[in-house]
Amino acid sequence: MEKLHRPVYINYSLWASDPDNEGQLEVFHCVCSVINPSIGIICDAFGYAGYLHIVANLILFFADLLNEDTEEALDLTRIFPLLHDAGTAAATPINPASEQFIEYLAEVDDFRDITPEFIADCFPAKAHD
Repeated sequence: MEKLHRPVYINYSLWASDPDNEGQLEVFHCVCSVINPSIGIICDAFGYAGYLHIVANLILFFADLLNEDTEEALDLTRIFPLLHDAGTAAATPINPASEQFIEYLAEVDDFRDITPEFIADCFPAKAHD
């Protein structure tokens, strides 16, 4: 049986200081600013699978909004849970628009309904700038 090797931790400081990650870092901070105040609500309502799904869609939304590469955004979806620990979460400023995102979440029954398009509806001013 072939062993799978997956990192269990990524050093955020090293990752963030790499100039090749500059665009992903900006997307990461945007996602954290929305996800941090709503993480408890998301996990209570949708579990960890829902959290991962919502994070992936937030990453795709903000990557598109910031004109970042889709492949890099997909890479970020894979490593986000390894980067997003208590320390990085606490150090990220909260986006006031996250309150609107939380209100929209209350209307969702199935986390699979949360798509980049749903997220764009939560942040209409940002999506149309």
